[in-house]
Amino acid sequence: MLITRNDIQRVGDEDTLLHFLEEKLKLPIPEGLPLADITTKYAKFALGLSGVVANQVVDCQELSVSPGEPSGIILIRFNNESGYAEALRVVAAGLDKLGRNPTDLRFICMNEYFQPFAFAHFNNSESGNWQTAILTIFAWTQNYTRINTGSEHELPTGFFSKGYSNGHRNKPIIPPIETALPEEVLVKLKKGGKPLSDYAKVCTGILTGFNKAYVINEFKRQRLIDQDRASGDLIKPILLSSHKWKTELTYLIWIPTSENRHWPWSNARSEAEAKRIFEKAYPAISAHLDHYDEHLKRRKHGNRGKFYWELTKNNPLSMPKQSKIVYSYSRKSIQAAYDTSEALPLFANHFIPTEDLTLLAILNSRFFDWYVQQARRTSESNRSWTFKVAFMKAVPVALRTEVQKAEISALVQQILDAPNSPKVSDIEREIDQLVYKLYKLTDAEIALIEEGTSQ
Repeated sequence: MLITRNDIQRVGDEDTLLHFLEEKLKLPIPEGLPLADITTKYAKFALGLSGVVANQVVDCQELSVSPGEPSGIILIRFNNESGYAEALRVVAAGLDKLGRNPTDLRFICMNEYFQPFAFAHFNNSESGNWQTAILTIFAWTQNYTRINTGSEHELPTGFFSKGYSNGHRNKPIIPPIETALPEEVLVKLKKGGKPLSDYAKVCTGILTGFNKAYVINEFKRQRLIDQDRASGDLIKPILLSSHKWKTELTYLIWIPTSENRHWPWSNARSEAEAKRIFEKAYPAISAHLDHYDEHLKRRKHGNRGKFYWELTKNNPLSMPKQSKIVYSYSRKSIQAAYDTSEALPLFANHFIPTEDLTLLAILNSRFFDWYVQQARRTSESNRSWTFKVAFMKAVPVALRTEVQKAEISALVQQILDAPNSPKVSDIEREIDQLVYKLYKLTDAEIALIEEGTSQ
């Protein structure tokens, strides 16, 4: 059975809840009866609820298929969705004391307006002890009391099935429901894909050692050129930063080291002589850099060129115009962007030369956010964790058919064409679903990922 965001959001009172239970969950709801007539209500004191849990639980009632005959389906409303899983276990303990085995029950968790936000059950108990059971939850992302599903969830067949025959209820069918553990999902991802390095190279951006001297805006660029037309030869466009899907351009004073490129001053016998030649060749640029002389001279040897105003030889000195994915290596989330210009990013931004938009889709997906969270948890020091080259090279990329590439790339291109469109969030959800399919994730694995990225 497929439950969509619209199905959930249509529920907002008793009538729409009853319609949802009958039409979407195929439960035998007698027509025309109010909720109170088809449920058994459990008093809070009978369940042993007190304190915070008593305040959090609005009410708890069980559907009946006929008078006095419980269905095993518990409707429980909460004042606040935060911490409802813990409260649910307390309610289950109370039901157990009343003779209702929690492992035989299905729970529909709702807010005070009868709007469902999670389906839950206890399974895999040991020796009939429900307290050893695993609490399995199919949940939607919520913001206060409004449910915003990140995807559609397909519940396992028979989740609410009770085997009705000739109007009489047979023994409840409690089907096994798949669960997912983060460690198992990570193993599956690594086995089901190839390292990113098999598809593309991961590169570092340009290192200046002192950005304040070399990175300039459009106004400064034009002023330097007005002062000396030759300045334009040393000013190149650069990707200063990236947002999700799109980049920003600014400018860089580009003076590769004499160790890799011949300049008029390259063969000077001393730095003082080289500086005089540099001042004569590019007077406006030289005067601009003079403001930062002391800072430039103090740069580490690996962060400067042969002469102190030059850039390090470790920078990419030339790169043909090409498409690339750009991202900041030190942010909490990757927020990858796409650029087709010849501009390179600064060192704080790394890049992946590629025209494969499915790689961009994977990096900007909820799946990758979740994968990064797991990497942080297992890193030795998650405070200093970054998207370093070694980590990115090892990211598992699922195998993709040409049809899959075309479908995902078309959606990504829609975002790139209009990154500020209000439709972007809807397209991102479509992309997430296609990425899940690439990695052959099950419903339980998808639920694990979406619950883990809904904070």
